[in-house]
Amino acid sequence: MQGLLAARSLDALAAEKGSRPWPPTKSVLHLQHRVVATDASGTGRSARRDAYTAYMELPKSFALHPKVQDLWFWQSLIICSLIALPGLLGGLISGIWLISVAAVLGAVLLFSFSLRYVRRYTQSFRCVLEPDGLLVARGVWWHGESLIPRTRIQHTDIKQGPIARHYGMATLKVFTAGTHVSETEVEGLAHADALALRDQLLGRHGQDAV
Repeated sequence: MQGLLAARSLDALAAEKGSRPWPPTKSVLHLQHRVVATDASGTGRSARRDAYTAYMELPKSFALHPKVQDLWFWQSLIICSLIALPGLLGGLISGIWLISVAAVLGAVLLFSFSLRYVRRYTQSFRCVLEPDGLLVARGVWWHGESLIPRTRIQHTDIKQGPIARHYGMATLKVFTAGTHVSETEVEGLAHADALALRDQLLGRHGQDAV
């Protein structure tokens, strides 16, 4: 009886949250432990398993890392600087200063444009893990939504560049079979979220795959 009450408490907690953050909170993990401990005959264990399964099947949203705009700021700055450098040096060497001015102004305009693009992209981004697959919505001028079915996923990959590693971010790559898009990248996730999302997509639930 206590196991069933604890299971209902877990359902109530899941209903309140609606979209569950990952990883599970300490209160949820503690409640799982209490359900198992209250009934040694197996009823509590079964109730815990059923309640936790229902809880895991709730849609889970994964937001971009809070520092993702900082990361893309530095990446844009580096790219714009590299683009402007040849024109700047060419104007200085040739003595035609207009070339240098045009190169600098072009780089500044490109950098300003990239910052506006990043800001609007982060506002439109949505990544939701649903029971049947992964929904990714994003875009600035052309907004698109793609649903990656779990049954089509072959494998995943997580990569980090040096700047992304400094900020604790990662890119999750999902490879699928039988679809017109065989590879999907989700950039700007927190590294812990990328690992959790990978495990959920592969059905590992934080355990080693069989």
